[in-house]
Amino acid sequence: MGFYIEVTEAKQKAMQLKRDHNAQVILRPTLLNEIPKGKTLICVMENGLFDAAGIIYSQEELEAFSEASTGRPRTWLLMDTEEVVKLKPHLADYLRGERSWRA
Repeated sequence: MGFYIEVTEAKQKAMQLKRDHNAQVILRPTLLNEIPKGKTLICVMENGLFDAAGIIYSQEELEAFSEASTGRPRTWLLMDTEEVVKLKPHLADYLRGERSWRA
């Protein structure tokens, strides 16, 4: 797991992404190709002292964040890809599908 979104506060990141970046809460998808074009899937996992807002960029990443054995609460969000690009500009080509995540 490798790319994360940082926001102002270390906790309640799902709420911050909804409020400040128009993210929408969804049910956990089972396949990454279920995500509409122009949207990016984010999983916010509560880790006690902080929340991790991971960018889900592959089916393997989706499966890793979906692993239930951790027992950590998580919230699944859809965000406009361009909004994610504002937060992670160095990933723009990947998020827009102009470059492959794999080498």
